[in-house]
Amino acid sequence: AMVRALVAGGTRVAVCARNADRIDALVAELGDRAVGIAADVSEPSRAEAVVAEAHERLGSLDLVVANAGTGHPVSGPEMTVADITTVLRPNGLGATATIAASRHEPIIYDSSFAPGARFLDKIAAVHGKVS
Repeated sequence: AMVRALVAGGTRVAVCARNADRIDALVAELGDRAVGIAADVSEPSRAEAVVAEAHERLGSLDLVVANAGTGHPVSGPEMTVADITTVLRPNGLGATATIAASRHEPIIYDSSFAPGARFLDKIAAVHGKVS
């Protein structure tokens, strides 16, 4: 929903996900204001590469939304360290690696400092089913 609203408002966007087919379908829907990058940013080197590619294809980045994540529906008592790692690697490390990769962009963290300023948003969740 966020990327559709941004494009509808005239923003050029780079969208990234692990699934290339989903990225291709979304870019086809969004049109020429969108570029797609298929990658798993839970590997920090891939997050660096994604930010570099987005920068190369779009120019400066005015907004970075670090929204890497996945779910793993396992109930609390059954949850193992491997289950937790499955969630934390993309949700925590992936989003954090994306933010770190964006560190060279002229971004301020609170856009209220200046209208039209560049800013960064971090969206991540860690969840489990509690029984």
